Amino acid sequence: MEKSFSPSKRLFVGSLPYRYTEGELLSLFIPFGKVVFVKIMHNRWGKSRGLAFVEFENLDEAVAAKTALHGYKLGDLSIIVDYAQPDPFLTPEGQARHQEALDRHPERREREEKRFERKKVKSKDFSKKTLKKPTSFKHQRQSVYNSRTHHARVGAKFARRNKKK
Repeated sequence: MEKSFSPSKRLFVGSLPYRYTEGELLSLFIPFGKVVFVKIMHNRWGKSRGLAFVEFENLDEAVAAKTALHGYKLGDLSIIVDYAQPDPFLTPEGQARHQEALDRHPERREREEKRFERKKVKSKDFSKKTLKKPTSFKHQRQSVYNSRTHHARVGAKFARRNKKK
């Protein structure tokens, strides 16, 4: 069952090829009207997640693009175009739920306040309260293959084998 949200100027585009760029996506949506915003979502390593958001200037242009491009074939994939779900945090209900969660968990409120304090610090202010503590590397597990001694041992083992022959 296809779930469609109420019409909006912002469209969700799914099932994109991973090598598809924002320029190619823009050229796909330009014929339908003035595009205000294009963003392909990436994971933390920079690889495309195969989904994007496109926002038009007018609602009519977005509706025309959705009807024309939903199911459009890009190579062997057919893309999904639907109206984007509004960000729940920006709605009054979402903000009320967020405040309610903060009231239930005071330690979470403290963490959030500290995080915002840290962001407000300017680059010239280096007080101890705002800086993060350096990471302790002695508690992190080191890979066997990354150590210098591993490669030296392997090389020595092969060197000994060649001498015996």
